Amino acid sequence: GNISSPCPRQCFRARVWPQLLVVSLFDGVGGVWEALQALPFRVEGFATEVDQTLRKFIEIKWAFVQTMADASSITQEWIQNNIKVDDATLAPVLLVGGAPCGSPSPLGSQQSFTIEEGSLLNTFVRIRENMKAHCRGRKPFRWLFEETTSMRVEDRNRFSQLLGELAVAVHSADRG
Repeated sequence: GNISSPCPRQCFRARVWPQLLVVSLFDGVGGVWEALQALPFRVEGFATEVDQTLRKFIEIKWAFVQTMADASSITQEWIQNNIKVDDATLAPVLLVGGAPCGSPSPLGSQQSFTIEEGSLLNTFVRIRENMKAHCRGRKPFRWLFEETTSMRVEDRNRFSQLLGELAVAVHSADRG
């Protein structure tokens, strides 16, 4: 289930690419879909975004993405109906989320998390736990939640506490 090396050498020779199913929450302009185009996967997925104009943009630019307005519509029933764990062609499953540029961001006022932002993170955690349980033992499941690296230490600690994981800073320039 290693996302960084999804395909053995014979896949490259045969030009047979594994499929990656992505669920992107709070998708914004859909940067994740652009980034995934560089990977040797056939990508398909779902995106949630409240802004109707951005949803339309995503649908036009990436026809393989189905959009919906509200992440709260991703329930256990939705996961069971849309994340097919018995289909050998869909491996792995990736959940992606990101907080809007708000208070902890340098684009915002750099204040502490508000209840609204915390509820987005709580929505992500709920969906992550439901997807993890659904995929357990049947499909590789990975997740990523992106947030600004310039947030205050106390906000980063709260962020880690809500995720139940230590927040790790990765800078895009580290790619070399």
